[in-house]
Amino acid sequence: MNKKIWNLETTSLPRPTGEWISIKPKSGTISFSRDLVKNLQLDGKAVNFVQNEDDPADWYLVVSQDKHAIPIRLNRKPGGQYGVNYMIQSAVITRAILSSCKLEGFTQHIKIGPITDDGYPILTKSARPFNIKSRELAMSNGR
Repeated sequence: MNKKIWNLETTSLPRPTGEWISIKPKSGTISFSRDLVKNLQLDGKAVNFVQNEDDPADWYLVVSQDKHAIPIRLNRKPGGQYGVNYMIQSAVITRAILSSCKLEGFTQHIKIGPITDDGYPILTKSARPFNIKSRELAMSNGR
């Protein structure tokens, strides 16, 4: 008999490394990886999210000193799993990014590309779900 073992190792997705954002539609938060914050020097900065109206799935992250830019908060979680989290809260932006890119309604990790004239591209084609709890979804992803 061939057996498939279902446990934490075979059903959980690894935490991504590198420069990425995590979009959480339920809470409307966008978290920034520590590598992204460190390499782009985002600590204490503010950002704008820019959408290409000619190609709505193209999004950019732009560091800005504009008074309307969204400040990145440092959220310290007492006793939290990861301790420190850099984030912004905007349900409008999370919904806009996910719907324009036709992404599923659960947490997505998306890589950030090198700077261009338009800002740092949000590589929406790199999006992948994180923390999938549904056995069906986990099985469909080859786990």
